[in-house]
Amino acid sequence: MVPDLANPTFQAILRGLSRAAAEDGYRVLIADSFEASSEAAILADEARRRCDGLVLCAPRMSDAELEEIAPSLHPLVLINRTTAAAGIPSLVVDHGQGVQDLAEYLVGLGHTRLAFLAGPAGSASNGLRLEGLVAMGLMSGLHERGVDVPGDISVTGFDDIPFARYTTPTLTTAAVPIAEPGGQAWRELRALIRKEGHDVPGGRYQPRLEIRASSGPAKARRTAAPG
Repeated sequence: MVPDLANPTFQAILRGLSRAAAEDGYRVLIADSFEASSEAAILADEARRRCDGLVLCAPRMSDAELEEIAPSLHPLVLINRTTAAAGIPSLVVDHGQGVQDLAEYLVGLGHTRLAFLAGPAGSASNGLRLEGLVAMGLMSGLHERGVDVPGDISVTGFDDIPFARYTTPTLTTAAVPIAEPGGQAWRELRALIRKEGHDVPGGRYQPRLEIRASSGPAKARRTAAPG
């Protein structure tokens, strides 16, 4: 179950999961919650009752709701969410470290004023990284207003979706190995379905910096002459 099939990040996760499951003779059914947090728990329950197990990407579901529903969805694997319920693996991208790496990189270029474009307030991933997938829209708006990127302002993004390397200029980003969690999610779910023991369920993925043309040294500021 994913919140938005149009999002390239979830498409990549699903591709990796579907391929891995197919190798074991399983088929993946996809449920899209269309970002409707009020319906996410109901949809997750319906999807679980029709399948052997559930991989859940639900960034908008509240922590309280997730804790309440998680035990009834077993076998369950979570992506970018965690729960206190026992026996539920979580695959998490270290968004906080990714944003910290981006900030340190920009400061190293001499930038002293950093603006942040927040994602949806109810998104769990947004709470971890304080970053929306909005960088390309920002660059388009800056271009329309005659602002030079990176001459006047540097722009960075997160997730390194496929379009990031084809923008003008190409987008500096924290690259997340978005295909890997899908395959790992299936391996975790397969172990739960088959009741196979594994020592360290879940996993944590570290983003890496992909430095491209949308970022550059800060432009020196002019200071007024005395008097």
